[in-house]
Amino acid sequence: RSMTLAPQVILFDGRRTRLRESYDLTAGASLEIHFTVEPNQHHYVEVLRVGREGGDYEITLTQDHAADAYEPNDDALTATPVHLGPPLTANLLDEQDADWYRVTATDGAPLAVRLENRSKTLAPRVRVYDHNRQEIVERHSVSAGESLDLLLPGAGDATYYLEVAPMTGGGGPYELRVNAKAG
Repeated sequence: RSMTLAPQVILFDGRRTRLRESYDLTAGASLEIHFTVEPNQHHYVEVLRVGREGGDYEITLTQDHAADAYEPNDDALTATPVHLGPPLTANLLDEQDADWYRVTATDGAPLAVRLENRSKTLAPRVRVYDHNRQEIVERHSVSAGESLDLLLPGAGDATYYLEVAPMTGGGGPYELRVNAKAG
């Protein structure tokens, strides 16, 4: 709001530990800080001037990505079951989030996995593990907004674990669909 304020913003957690900092030496500049918050946690924001001149400012908080209905599913032990056919819509909160899913092929047919990217910030990675949690397939994109397709071999009543995470950059929404691949 001010043409004289060169802003500095410092973000602290509830214990007042410094988490992030941003500043701009340009008078009248605006700043943006992205961070992930845990539910029911306090955060503190300190606004300072970098130069001699102060001025009016406004703080706006917006929610970019929210936890989805499948959380917590951050590892193989808490993997969300995926049913063949209907899509599952989920969200990665940030670059450190990973979502885990469990799918079982019951008729020995290969499985087609589609991660439809619904974000302009998510560059996705999908890793597939067998029932022993050994990685068998990995697909990724370094370009935000791209979708991924994988084919899993059919093997009787095979159980697979899928880990969806950002390859680079931030999180975002996506849709996951698993279907039996015909012939």
